[in-house]
Amino acid sequence: MRNKYFISSIMFMFTGLLSAQELELIGIVSHNNENYVGLKLDNGGKELSSFSVVKYNMDNGFNTTTTNATNYQFKDGYYLIPVDGNTETEYAYRIKALFTDDTELKSPNIEIKDGATFHWLGSDLQWSNSHSSYGGTPIDRPIDGAEHTPIKLDGTNYYKSYSTHAYGFIEFSFDENTPYSRFYTKYGIMDSNSNGDVIFTFIVDGTIAEQYKVYAKTNTVQGAQGPYIREYETAINGKKLIRLQGDIWDNNWGDHMNFVMGRAYLKQPDRKEQTVELPESQILTADKPFVYTINNVFSSGLEPQTRIVRGNEYATLDGRTLNITSIPEDKSEYIEVEMFQPGNEEFAPSQLYRCKYYIRNYKTVNKDEKLVLENGAEVDILTVYGDFKSAGQVVVESGFAKINKLVLKYTFIPGKWNFISFPGNFNIDEISNMNELGYFLNKSPKPYYIREYSTKARADGESAWTKLTTPEVRKNKGYLMGIARTADNPNSDPVEVTFTIDNTTLGVTSTSDGTMNVQLDMTMVPENEEVEVVVQPVDVKGIPLVVKVKFEPEEEVVKPLNFKNALEEARITFNPNKSGIRISLPENSPAKVMIFDKKGRLAKAVKYISPFVIDISDMKKGHYDVLIQYGNARSYKNLVIE
Repeated sequence: MRNKYFISSIMFMFTGLLSAQELELIGIVSHNNENYVGLKLDNGGKELSSFSVVKYNMDNGFNTTTTNATNYQFKDGYYLIPVDGNTETEYAYRIKALFTDDTELKSPNIEIKDGATFHWLGSDLQWSNSHSSYGGTPIDRPIDGAEHTPIKLDGTNYYKSYSTHAYGFIEFSFDENTPYSRFYTKYGIMDSNSNGDVIFTFIVDGTIAEQYKVYAKTNTVQGAQGPYIREYETAINGKKLIRLQGDIWDNNWGDHMNFVMGRAYLKQPDRKEQTVELPESQILTADKPFVYTINNVFSSGLEPQTRIVRGNEYATLDGRTLNITSIPEDKSEYIEVEMFQPGNEEFAPSQLYRCKYYIRNYKTVNKDEKLVLENGAEVDILTVYGDFKSAGQVVVESGFAKINKLVLKYTFIPGKWNFISFPGNFNIDEISNMNELGYFLNKSPKPYYIREYSTKARADGESAWTKLTTPEVRKNKGYLMGIARTADNPNSDPVEVTFTIDNTTLGVTSTSDGTMNVQLDMTMVPENEEVEVVVQPVDVKGIPLVVKVKFEPEEEVVKPLNFKNALEEARITFNPNKSGIRISLPENSPAKVMIFDKKGRLAKAVKYISPFVIDISDMKKGHYDVLIQYGNARSYKNLVIE
């Protein structure tokens, strides 16, 4: 079996060409059902005009030429010329490089089937000696026919041929340094020669290698006897003289020796295959221009040839360095890179590889890591990891950051508690895979639990952590969450739970309602042991908030809120720029707030839910009375706007 890959470097010397000009044929480079002829061009300082492609049908030699052929240029003079894909018909191609001074370089012919290269006998490789008793030795036409007239043998018109008349011969000589490895030709007598009959003899280095009597298909003298077309093939090893000889055996009427599809194949080195593991698509994570190095390395260790197929408006490419200059706004857009390795004496050229690079603003924060986002930042997917000891922290310097998908991946140890908060009001069963993992709120055999801190219960001397009876959690509120020890996990192995939250925002601005997300390290809270959770203010005046945590599930009692006591303890505080006020109510139950000036006139009335901000930026300086109606209680508070 012939090796599929090769390198054939041929120096062409035409009138007016410089010796430095060279067209090196690399081979057939494939990708799926697409085929390309790979080549390397040294133009010797001349200006390239275009490429043309001659396409040969390997059944009959019929050819067509495509001028200004499509080509894909890589660095260092490498080109890929698209040619036909996998078809039932076998084809060969010849590439011509055309220059502005009307000179050209031609490659050898290359077969798509197995990448073998060859020269046509006659038109490319001339014979060393010939003789014909009549009509000479024409190329690509019959002895007595016009130029470019096909020769018909056994019903097929052949467009590549060389001929002579019996008695006659054609000799090809090859020395020990010949670049050729194999000699091939078909032969017969034209169908139209009704008297044609010839003894064909093939003599190699003086020894008869093959001899047959061949008749024209329409022979009326001896009667038509097939086969009417035959093939001859021999290896070329060392110094050879191949003589194609024809003898007359009755008379010389129509005894034309016709050789079609004759070719001498070039030697092909036995080289190693080289591959690279390059995915069809890959996601690169970034929110601003960046440089990405393609680290996929060919098995040969050789540097690849690369080019951008799509997305030049977003990136430039220098070797394996992809410089992303802008981020596509359309998420369906991508940067497609094409890569192949031309090979060398040891390695065959590789196949063609393509990878589509999608730019996504994905960010990952591992536990014990901190991510700082800028105002206006938008993240496609933000993944935060944590366990009972610590969690990744996300901080917005100022303003808001938009998170299209927030993924919280918390590792739970059965029987231990995690402290966790959420950036919105959610149903845990809807945003997590708890149910998929077999866990259901407060339900055996695999329960999970959620506890919330109640200032009311703590004030009344009850257990501060109360059990949730539904999987509903509220924005920015801290919860204890845990999973039970279960029979199917006897060793209490860690269980990773994924919370997926779509379209949320993180951060705060001076013109917003003032709410912000507080991310605390998750702290294990052993049963019956009290620990402190501390929230330390940063860059603002205030004292730390200290919350003592003690969980005693067997003593939990849920009592109704005492609204009167809650209003007595409530305080009015300003936000940092004093554009709004908050009222410290213990729960998110709605309250009615009315603000009166000193003349008793109503200045503002709002429906209030803690911990939102009431905007007072439109109110004048002065003293006000604030009436708060909360549940079944009401109370007046003083407000001074300076």
